[in-house]
Amino acid sequence: MRGLALLGLCAAWRLRGCSGAVVAEASRTTACAHAAGEASQADDLGAALVLGAAGHPADAVVIGGGLAGMVVATSLLDRGATVVLVEKQPRLGGNSAKASSGINVAEGSSVESLIADTTRSAGALARPELIQRLARDSASAVAWLRERFGVDLSVSSQLGGHTEKRTMRPANGVVGFELTSKAGRLLTELASERPEQLRLVLGARWMGLEQGGAGWRAEAIVNHTETYVEARSAVIASGGFGHDAEEAESLLLEHRPDLVSYPTTLGPQ
Repeated sequence: MRGLALLGLCAAWRLRGCSGAVVAEASRTTACAHAAGEASQADDLGAALVLGAAGHPADAVVIGGGLAGMVVATSLLDRGATVVLVEKQPRLGGNSAKASSGINVAEGSSVESLIADTTRSAGALARPELIQRLARDSASAVAWLRERFGVDLSVSSQLGGHTEKRTMRPANGVVGFELTSKAGRLLTELASERPEQLRLVLGARWMGLEQGGAGWRAEAIVNHTETYVEARSAVIASGGFGHDAEEAESLLLEHRPDLVSYPTTLGPQ
């Protein structure tokens, strides 16, 4: 755009000076071409400096802008990392915005009872090491959500499968919407204020991830155009196969074709 603007100014200059000597006109033309060349180089340099572009890799590319992806991105940013966050929707939030029950936390109840309730609920699918980690870290995780995003988690309830009141939610709304809207607002503001540290790629269809360049290279389709993001590390937080009914290798069609006509919480993708 800068190059086009300079060419426009040069064209106007030439029209105003067309009654001058031929030598003067040639000098002006040369000057305009030189200025346009410098502008073109500046445009190329600006494109190269876009975070995640070839030659300017981010520290991390995060695939998925739901709550998991936003928490990862925020944690990395707080540690000084540069991040490119890729999301298929035109806004951040994902399916997490629809979560309504709350967050189970060992706050006012014991860690051991949370482990016991979760293990019983999981049945044969229980993974003890993950359940123990979730229970033991639950209080610090909720404290971080409150402090970092300013979300209200003041109401405690006892829901199905629990022997104690430990499910935390806001007093004024749905927990998923409260969390995702505040986290999304924070990241949107950071991307606007510090584009050299955070870049949001929204409305993107993630096509693949391969090793190469500085570490990883993610491919996405944005506005019908192939876009590539280079980063030293990659985090996949894309949420599974909630609506892949139109994919060539659809897991939904393979395993649960009876659910193909069901809408997802975000609607058709």
